[in-house]
Formats: sequence, structure tokens, C-alpha cells
Amino acid sequence: VKQYAPDLDVIGFNSYGQGAVGTASRNLEQDWGRAYYVSEFGPQGPWWGRKTAWGEIYEQSYDAKLDDLRKSFEKIDAAPHCLGSTMFLWGCWTQQKPTYFSAFLSPQGTSGKTPDDDLLVTPMTEEFCHYWSGKYPAERAPVLTQISVQGQEPQSDAVVQAGKSFKATAAATDPLTPAPKLEYRWWILNSKGGAVVGPINTDTPAVELKAPADPGENYSVMTYVIAGNHLASGFTLPIKVEKPQDVSTTSSPVESSATPKKL
Repeated sequence: VKQYAPDLDVIGFNSYGQGAVGTASRNLEQDWGRAYYVSEFGPQGPWWGRKTAWGEIYEQSYDAKLDDLRKSFEKIDAAPHCLGSTMFLWGCWTQQKPTYFSAFLSPQGTSGKTPDDDLLVTPMTEEFCHYWSGKYPAERAPVLTQISVQGQEPQSDAVVQAGKSFKATAAATDPLTPAPKLEYRWWILNSKGGAVVGPINTDTPAVELKAPADPGENYSVMTYVIAGNHLASGFTLPIKVEKPQDVSTTSSPVESSATPKKL
């Protein structure tokens, strides 16, 4: 760019994840040496992260996303020639899995367009508000920290039987309330991000879901944790759906204490 477009005053770069933001900034400081800005950034995308044994990326939990964003903010602010940044995206991501980049979540998950007034405010929204203004909103969204499948060991991949029920559990915290009244919303998504199960609402963090009848490696459980006044966070957990005879060890389905409610 310096050689073939020497009249440019400012360039921008797009980068996702604090490691990539830091590397790009270092390279621009060294090789460009002029003004630049981060034209698009956010948490890690679906192309980077820990993978399942079958190659599917694990999405960052919401607490990990917030930590990643804060480190990106620090690296952007510390770069001498960096003029600032713009986020991706101040809205609801409607392609593939909506929880990766959305500052706001659609109550319906992946289906249809949602009016702005009905969108759910996420902790990512609050983190950017704090970065821009120096303070958080008065009301804070809950933070979804974990999704687990019954019988899944820590750090192991989730494998379920096609057409069979399995129990999923979520864990969440709330910045302002020690024991908040939270609701949970559940889906199973296919490889294109379409819902094949759900939405299912529960008032406790556990649910019984029925796996799709068709085996596959690109399914995921998507969970929202929702507090009052349109506050929520969510992410996805990859699952593999196998034919029953292909699963060497399975646990018996356990009835959830949660009562599913209609959306």
C-alpha cells in the first residue's frame, strides 16, 4: 500500500479476537507507520478456536468473549498510530449462528427479522457502552458461562444419539443480582444455522432435548439466558448426532425438572 498508494492518509483493518487485533496493530505500527484504525472487530469468529474431534469450532462462552473484548480495547488504545475503532456489529447477526457477533439477539433465534424494540440487549452491548462512555448501563444483562450435555466430561465433545432425548444444562451469572430470576431458551441448530428443535423455554437451567433423527456432525445446541427488560446472552455448543449403535457409552435420559413453556 505504501508503494502503490502513497497518497493514502489512513487505512483500516478488520480483525477478530484480541490476539489477531494485537498482531495486526504491531504489523501496522512497524510496516505502515502512519495513521490507521480498526475498521471492524469483535470476539473470535467461527474460523478460529478449539475444535471438536470432528473439526467443529467451539464458540467462546460469553464471559470469555467479554474478556477478549477488553484485551482488544487495551491493545487498540495502546497503539500509537491507531485513531480508534468501529465494532462489528451493532445489530443482530442473521447468518449462520446469531450468537457469535450480535450485540443484540433476536428472541426468535435464527428465524425472521425482529423489530429493533424487541431485540435483546447483550453484555457485549454493555461492554462497548462502557468502552465508549466509561460507564455501564444501569441494568445489566446476565452472562452465560457454560452449556453442558449430560454424560459429557469437562473439555470433552458432546455426542448424542439420533432421535433420543438428552439433558442439557446451562450456567449463568448476573452482574447485579446474586440469585437472579432467569429464564432459558433452547434450540438445536443444523449446519446452516436453522432451528431443527425449539425454541423451548424453561425457568430452570436444565432441559430435556430430543436429538434430530438424521445423524450429522454439524449440529449445535444454542442457549439464551434471559433476564427481565430485554436483557440476555447466549452462545452455542457443538454436538455430534450419531446412530444409536455408533455410540459406545450413553447415559439414560433424565427427566428435567424444568417445565417447557410455549414461546
